[in-house]
Amino acid sequence: GALPSEGHDFLVLDHDHYVAMSYVQRTVDLHQADARWSTAAPVMAAVVQEIDHGSVVLEWDSADAPTLYTDSVDGNAFTSNVVSDYVHLNSIDVDPRDQNLVLSLRHTDSILKIDRHTGKTIWTLGGRSDEFDLTAAQRFSHQHHVRVQADGSLLVFDNGNNAHATRVLSFVLDEEGHEVEDFHVVAAKPADDPQTLFMGSAVQVSGDRTLVGWGGWSTIPASSPPSVTELIAGTPSWSLTFDAPNVFSYRALPVL
Repeated sequence: GALPSEGHDFLVLDHDHYVAMSYVQRTVDLHQADARWSTAAPVMAAVVQEIDHGSVVLEWDSADAPTLYTDSVDGNAFTSNVVSDYVHLNSIDVDPRDQNLVLSLRHTDSILKIDRHTGKTIWTLGGRSDEFDLTAAQRFSHQHHVRVQADGSLLVFDNGNNAHATRVLSFVLDEEGHEVEDFHVVAAKPADDPQTLFMGSAVQVSGDRTLVGWGGWSTIPASSPPSVTELIAGTPSWSLTFDAPNVFSYRALPVL
């Protein structure tokens, strides 16, 4: 039957052709994976469907990738009385070069490329199953938004939870050799600003212009920090700030 829609991301590909996501609660036996985990653990699986004129032409289900349970670093109690949001899918994109899907999984600190025809994982960047030997400086934490640029580079909004300052990162990957060819920090949030613990986005507008939505934070500062900033070559050119210090922007998108 039809799955409940989930609003973290939604891609319109063409008329009546789109990619949607859902969270589906299931009960699974995880005791063999870890003796501390339940034989009847309620989990929130993530499902991605590509739907073309009413027909599901692709379905990816996190339950079909059992290593994601052990990859999880958050939302992973796996007891019988807590629903574990163990992957928390929050971003979907299509790689313009090969048309495969790129998924951001917040609670595994990882980004996955998924074959658009088979639903199989092509590679994993970051997290416990990282295949690119990321250095400590390159590792991201609880990222929220990943977009593939025309040249294939990845622009990542790295929330940085419990690891480092909130950042915007750029990766150029050798996907065949599983190596990072280029990496740099596009921008980092000032240390005296509240760090972005949830939400946020980064979009390349054109050339060296990047639009950053700073998402939300748990503290209420004395004065409101910027909620949206446009960067030119990493330097802020303008910012938008809400009057109320506890009003957040989920995602900032340019209208071109």
